[in-house]
Amino acid sequence: MTDPDSTAVPTAHSRTGWTWSSLGIGLLLGFLGLATAAVLGLITPSFEHGTRLGAPLAIALLWSRPGLTRGLVAIPLVGLALLVALTIWTPLPSWIHQQLTVDDGPEPADAIVVLSASTTAATMNVRSLERFAHGVALLHEGRAPTIVFTGAPRHGVNYFNTMAPDLMKRLGLDTTRVTPFAGLTHPPAYNTYGEAQAIAAMAQTHGWQRIILVTSPTHTRRAKATFEKAGLSVLSSPCPTDTQPFTGMSTLRRLEAVRPAMREIVGLLTYRLRGRL
Repeated sequence: MTDPDSTAVPTAHSRTGWTWSSLGIGLLLGFLGLATAAVLGLITPSFEHGTRLGAPLAIALLWSRPGLTRGLVAIPLVGLALLVALTIWTPLPSWIHQQLTVDDGPEPADAIVVLSASTTAATMNVRSLERFAHGVALLHEGRAPTIVFTGAPRHGVNYFNTMAPDLMKRLGLDTTRVTPFAGLTHPPAYNTYGEAQAIAAMAQTHGWQRIILVTSPTHTRRAKATFEKAGLSVLSSPCPTDTQPFTGMSTLRRLEAVRPAMREIVGLLTYRLRGRL
């Protein structure tokens, strides 16, 4: 016979302890989820900085409530874990890169447009140098009579439009065929959409019928669609990059290499929803 007095009844103290335990687990899951999304490139650095504490706290609060709300947390976290596994152990990264890359081949055009990547007032990153080198090589091959380097400085970055011609001078290359970028007026060309609008206006001014668009491989599909939406005839020419092939890469290197592709998927969805493609 069961002693009624021995029946376990949750006390306020035990419920409080369970709640704090759930909040702790939820907070840990939140930070892990945010870190995983950042590693995969599913969130931008600015978004990551702005939600570094807010997102994990929100996840912790949802996790502390049993039932449906906990499922709302578990599903995306399981999805992130599955995505990491597919990235590490399957050909998924190579397939995604292939779907995002557009190469229209060696055709002539009226101008070469090299899209900016991250720079500071004094340095270029690897992506900037890759795009610069490819664009200058196309100019040297005679694929177009002029070249444009985009970029609109903002918050101490994106000086590509001035740094690229300066680097050409330092290398002893002819800069007379460089057409200054006219995307510094309002609205400034801070992103791919802004660059497309600025180049479309320049094309009308200079009488360009077709341009060669140089950018990183995974950026080519969104960039070409955005520039075509602006009314331009575009030949996409992806620059060589160190993110291919994936075969033989270490786990961390594969995760790092897939980041640009994941960001582009987010970018494509965003531009599609905003009517920019």
